Amino acid sequence: MIIPLPSPRAPPRSRIFASDDAAIDVESVKECMGMKVSEIKAELDLRKIKWDGLFEKEELAKVLAKARREGRADPLLIDQFNTMSVEQAWEATPQTTSEPAADVDLDEATAADGTLPGGMSPDMLQAATQDPEIMALLRNPKLQDLMRKMMAAGPQAASEMLSSDAEARMLLSRFQTLQVKIAQ
Repeated sequence: MIIPLPSPRAPPRSRIFASDDAAIDVESVKECMGMKVSEIKAELDLRKIKWDGLFEKEELAKVLAKARREGRADPLLIDQFNTMSVEQAWEATPQTTSEPAADVDLDEATAADGTLPGGMSPDMLQAATQDPEIMALLRNPKLQDLMRKMMAAGPQAASEMLSSDAEARMLLSRFQTLQVKIAQ
């Protein structure tokens, strides 16, 4: 999972305010509104976001846009990543540099907007798996705990951990620096 970073080149986006006063991109909501209700619900299910009690398409679209913006996803993805990493390490044959370090089923994890949870594109994930430092960071239990909190409860939960844990702040800072490097 990639922690979303604001793009320095991206123009400012229009914002609307949901009932909880959290800003949501108008463009993101419009994009979600272009989806079928069944597709919106399927992506919310993929991200493990509850949508019980939401009946209007616009309500579902706002919830999905917010989940995408916050990088919300199923925290079990981290456990699947760990399992695959251990299985690959257990194999007798060493991996060549052209093969990904973790064989993730990208089709299963890709959302309707073509990104993976956290906003990362499949191509960016492929590049990340080729960087040993990024892979080491992704295997770090403290960074994984931070990602689980973000995926399960959004940025506020991660902020609480970051405010009290200097090591987590350092790991996240390094991870974000490397994200920018592979995005170029």
